[in-house]
Amino acid sequence: MKKLCLLLACILGLSTVTASTVQANEGGMPPKEPPCHGGQMHGPKLPPPDFSKLNLTDEQKAKLDENRNASREKMKPIFEQMDKNRTKIKVIQSSTKLTDDQKVEQITTIKKEMRELRKQANEIRQEDMNFFESQLTPKQKKTFEKIKKDHKKQMEKARKNKACPMPKKTVEK
Repeated sequence: MKKLCLLLACILGLSTVTASTVQANEGGMPPKEPPCHGGQMHGPKLPPPDFSKLNLTDEQKAKLDENRNASREKMKPIFEQMDKNRTKIKVIQSSTKLTDDQKVEQITTIKKEMRELRKQANEIRQEDMNFFESQLTPKQKKTFEKIKKDHKKQMEKARKNKACPMPKKTVEK
């Protein structure tokens, strides 16, 4: 009799677990899957391009390092503000005093500012790249174009080989 009761209890327990799993999946809740790329936002990092092929002179290296450091200093306050904005967004999202509409409104405003900050950072990066290219000799420029082309091919290949492609971005207005 005890064996029969134990057997019935086990069967009842297993059927309950199975039923709740099926109900969760049928109720619109997708089964949990591990995030793509081990939790990273993007796929595996590619090695940086090999600039040793450019055979930069010591003078060119010094000028480029000086310019790069100046660019980093220009970008430092931009990145600090972006970090502050990310913190603000987290605070707004966790706030219990704001309605959902208020949260959306405040976060939208902060995201617009973030886009503007990203645009400023990209302009500084572009200026840095223009300066870099202006320091190259014609032969080095040809080599640099080949390096860029090869790196672009590697990036496209890595994008195609992703196990879990990134969803398409929607354009915010």
